[in-house]
Amino acid sequence: MKKLIALCVFTSVALLSACASVPAGDPQLPTPAQVAAQVCPSAQAVLAVLTTPGAIDPAAAANLAAASPVVDAVCAAGASVTAVDLRSLAKDGLPAILKIVQASPLPDKDKQVAVLGIAVAQAALAPILAANTSTTSPASVPAASAPAAK
Repeated sequence: MKKLIALCVFTSVALLSACASVPAGDPQLPTPAQVAAQVCPSAQAVLAVLTTPGAIDPAAAANLAAASPVVDAVCAAGASVTAVDLRSLAKDGLPAILKIVQASPLPDKDKQVAVLGIAVAQAALAPILAANTSTTSPASVPAASAPAAK
């Protein structure tokens, strides 16, 4: 457990220092594979904690089993990662894992470390998700964002 906590903290520090070293005006976005390389250590460390015996109850284990394929699509060895996979991880996988962590019987300190790991993973996903959002066509904008007809 302590190794996993140390891994999350190390990954967090590494990601934050990498973010600080990128010039603010640099228009070049990381590739999906580069983002996955940043996101996966944290996500996999949290999954490893949650899959230890007794870490979560059977209902949460079922939810984790549903979220794991989303993480595996991005983090499995040799995975061909796309922006769609990263978006799915950000919108479905990580939030589901966060809910499982928050509802788990883990000690508060372990929960905080796991939440930090998920937050770091979400922060690493932000640039590529923002770039993909800004290039979406008007047809893909949800209808709720349009003014209501009278």
